[in-house]
Amino acid sequence: MEYRFLKTFISVAKHLNFTKAALELHLTQAAVSRQIKLLEESLGTQLLIRSPQKVILTSSGKELFQKGHYFQEWILSEFSQEKTKEVRIGALQGILENWLVNKIDKLFKNSNFNLTISMSSPSNLTKMLEEGTLDMILNIKNIQTENLTSLKLFQEEMVLISKEKLSLKNIDRYRWIICDPNDYLMKYCRKKSPRILQVNSTTAALRLVEKGVGISIIPSHLIIDRKKLQIYPIEKFKKEFIYLTTFNYKIIPEHIKQFIQILSGKST
Repeated sequence: MEYRFLKTFISVAKHLNFTKAALELHLTQAAVSRQIKLLEESLGTQLLIRSPQKVILTSSGKELFQKGHYFQEWILSEFSQEKTKEVRIGALQGILENWLVNKIDKLFKNSNFNLTISMSSPSNLTKMLEEGTLDMILNIKNIQTENLTSLKLFQEEMVLISKEKLSLKNIDRYRWIICDPNDYLMKYCRKKSPRILQVNSTTAALRLVEKGVGISIIPSHLIIDRKKLQIYPIEKFKKEFIYLTTFNYKIIPEHIKQFIQILSGKST
């Protein structure tokens, strides 16, 4: 059933007059009659009894008019341009605390939407987006699928950090502080450390390294006081990027489009 047919039926049922419905919908009477006929055929029931004097709703027509009218009101309310929209975004902790927060003032300066920000691991962010609980994510993965697409935002430098000088040839001898089962340390060193501390926070990982608990690989922009740490650039992860991933919209919602333009630096 096409929504335009339902819209036409609701207009006819409201006025009980084909001429008035045609004027309201800017259609010819023939087009109105045709759409009502197609609607009745698709539903397999007669909705109207039409005579030269008047139009009468059948019992099915009365029921459809009542429920269809509420449905139409809901659509107009739910998708109204005036309604405050919501953007649900997910981000890695480091990106949230050191990059996204600096965009917030610009996001709300001339925007009329509510913003909900969730923080999680890379794998969980992707899962939440696929399940529809988020509208977009800021992640380290370039995802290009039938349903999702990624936009490159900026390059991120990953560095190995420790409190004291360490031997890069013997990374496995130190305690690893990781934030995810697929952490950079897991990819960097073939031989796994027998001592691993996992914490779901890059900020906490940084603090633990500063206290000498172990070593970690984190984005360099998280480090505020470089005098407290030994910092080793990682050539293997030199070309790491942060991506904005969202759905492959055919028609992108205006508030989502506006949000993406601000994050990508393309807004005016």
